[in-house]
Amino acid sequence: MKWMQWILVLALAAGMGLAGLGFDSDSSSDRDPLVGTWTAQSFNGQELPDNISLTITFQSNGEVISTTTIDGMTETDTGTWSADNGVVTVVSDGETDTTPYSISGRTLTLGPPGEVFVLTR
Repeated sequence: MKWMQWILVLALAAGMGLAGLGFDSDSSSDRDPLVGTWTAQSFNGQELPDNISLTITFQSNGEVISTTTIDGMTETDTGTWSADNGVVTVVSDGETDTTPYSISGRTLTLGPPGEVFVLTR
């Protein structure tokens, strides 16, 4: 159950910017490989339950959109993002949050050890 608590924490952090990450397209003309829409598959190695979903869209214009749905209740948060040296920075509602990430093919690994989401395009 602890991983579900982290999902809720991340959903709340989205309002503050951490999960407010967003993606727009997969075009090679975009400024960063983060650009596009990512859907969470697992948290700390455990598959997300059917009643929970997280989608993050990093747009090429620097905007980010995070949509979290838990038991049919949806929350959408927005902000701005930038990435440098494997760290994404999100600003939302006056809060600035940073988190490490890596991309391998169509898979995004997001978060520090112990709080890792795996998302796919």
